Amino acid sequence: MNNFVKSLFFISSYMPLFVFLAIANISLAKNNKHDVWYKIIWENNWHNLGIETRIFWIIITFLMVISILAIVIFTNWKTSKSLIVIPNMSLLKDEVMSYVVTYVIPILSLNVKSSSSLIINSLLFVTIGVIYVKNDLIYLNPVLSLLGYRVYSDNENIYLSKIKPSQVKRGLKLKKKVLVWHIIGNVYILKLEK
Repeated sequence: MNNFVKSLFFISSYMPLFVFLAIANISLAKNNKHDVWYKIIWENNWHNLGIETRIFWIIITFLMVISILAIVIFTNWKTSKSLIVIPNMSLLKDEVMSYVVTYVIPILSLNVKSSSSLIINSLLFVTIGVIYVKNDLIYLNPVLSLLGYRVYSDNENIYLSKIKPSQVKRGLKLKKKVLVWHIIGNVYILKLEK
């Protein structure tokens, strides 16, 4: 897997942040005709928005599309698979939650009408992205957790799987076999054999 695909996975890991930022920056206005509240992203007219706000919406929209593309790639990943005895692995509970903390800074500090805020948050995003890609951290993805994947480790490899911890324990005792797909480096997808 090349750095481009790893970058797609990194961007997808921030999909919840993009949604939160979009929601936080949607203006609400009242439609007196129908007496209902509705959302107006463009605040009357695209041309009335400041350049910073327009750039924000273009980038957020682009990143959301890229995020969806990356998740589609992951969920349809087709590499050769092999059958192995379930490894002696343990659930990594804190890894993804620690990564989610990186969401807090942009949510609390982003001001879409401030060029310096947009630049600083963009630099933070790029810095975290470089670390994510260089260290093959594609398993640190809250979206995958939301899709039901858990992160396991056997001290050598990282496994993404929808297998429940109780099934792992039972599988270890029975020396049950699982299907394995290699993603990158020491990261694999595991699935119970049917």
